[in-house]
Amino acid sequence: MRVRSSRICLSGPERTCSVDTVRGRLSATAILTMLGAAVFLTVANTTASAVSQPAIAQTFAAGPADVGWVVFGYSAMFAIATALYGRLAARFGLGRTLSFGILLLAFGSLVAVVAPTLQVVIAARVIQGAGSGAIPTLSVAILATRYPPERRQFAYGIITAVVGVAQALGPMIGGLLVDLISWRAAVGVGMLASPVAAFIWYDLPQRGDPDHHLDYAGAGSVLLLIGGLVFAVNRFPLDGATLLTGGAVIVAVLGGLLTASRSKRHPAPFVPMSVLSDRKFLPLAIAAFVGSAAYLGTIIALPSALSRAHEIDAVGIGLVIVPAAASISLASTTTRLASRRLGYMGTTLVSLLFLLAGTGLLAALGVDRGPGLVAILVIPLGIGFGLLTPPLVDAVTKRFDGPSQSIAIGIFYLGFFLGGSSGGAVTTGIIQRDLSVPLLGSGFPVGEAGLAAVALAGVIMTARTLITKPEGDRA
Repeated sequence: MRVRSSRICLSGPERTCSVDTVRGRLSATAILTMLGAAVFLTVANTTASAVSQPAIAQTFAAGPADVGWVVFGYSAMFAIATALYGRLAARFGLGRTLSFGILLLAFGSLVAVVAPTLQVVIAARVIQGAGSGAIPTLSVAILATRYPPERRQFAYGIITAVVGVAQALGPMIGGLLVDLISWRAAVGVGMLASPVAAFIWYDLPQRGDPDHHLDYAGAGSVLLLIGGLVFAVNRFPLDGATLLTGGAVIVAVLGGLLTASRSKRHPAPFVPMSVLSDRKFLPLAIAAFVGSAAYLGTIIALPSALSRAHEIDAVGIGLVIVPAAASISLASTTTRLASRRLGYMGTTLVSLLFLLAGTGLLAALGVDRGPGLVAILVIPLGIGFGLLTPPLVDAVTKRFDGPSQSIAIGIFYLGFFLGGSSGGAVTTGIIQRDLSVPLLGSGFPVGEAGLAAVALAGVIMTARTLITKPEGDRA
């Protein structure tokens, strides 16, 4: 089958071209399968590596704060890379750029497997994050070109379901690999994604626009913003207001100011004001941040909380999270119907209400009453997360056309994964500090109460958007 494409080009200093409609060599179902496999391995790589932290700490005689960067270093780079790849795809083409990201993930996994020191492991995880960031952003962009508008939420729902399953199986996969082989096998899961790169390159070999501008300085300023923010929110519950956490806040503020300056002055900024100033985009990005913080923050913190309270192994932890994954899979299949009846912001409101209920119940009841109860309490979280992403992503893809679409998707996922990494950083820091609050207790319930407050803020914001701008519920 011959590859066909049509391009939309913008004139002026920001002249860019991007594939608007693409007929690749593989069927839409085949490409969805390939992308689903890449997404599964990316998410499983993340959760499996999280489970391996105690074994890594034992190997290198390191403390929890140092080993934590195996997760947070990855998350910070992952967040920045999600936005960067939108620009890279406009320059080099969707298929080529995604293939590069997958191969970079595989290379980082190989380095992690043979790493002689903890510093090299962390560096390898940063490389993995840089490669993995291509997968969610460009997968959505590719699916948007391969499925008609009325079928896109189906494809997005499949990807969301894959994420949920991978999150549930990841801890069990990681635990089995650590117990049966080594933690090095757990951090090397990403190497299995490398064959997908060949299929993607074969399907979409088109080049991008060689005249497209890349704002590397803008990307660096966003990296300062995210790195400083994640470090500060992780260390503050442990250390309080110290010189180190204060310095991280200053770095984050500096990164934010530089990002704002680049957005206004650069002809093709990394974070374009045309996207940020869009009156319908900002509520979508904030809802994604809030929902991701509530769900992923809980899922990241649960393994540590459960192991402390009940001393269950990684496989047992995975079984506790399975109901949430099943709920995601079921809920994601209903998003198309829900969006038709409620609109995408109405569906988002329902999603955030479920996330608020789940985090609120976990804050009130904690994990001390047994893993069985926790397995029930995470079901509302799974339903909320399953309803969250597909309608929001669909709204973003319909809101923007041409080269702006992949850039907007990248910025959307930047907020989405920044929310998840920030939520996880805060809750794990609170658990390690065993922070106590009257009426709530200490540790995990306190962290969940914070996530519930974030979800409540999202509910209020979304409800106000629906009340004051009902016409904004159409993409």
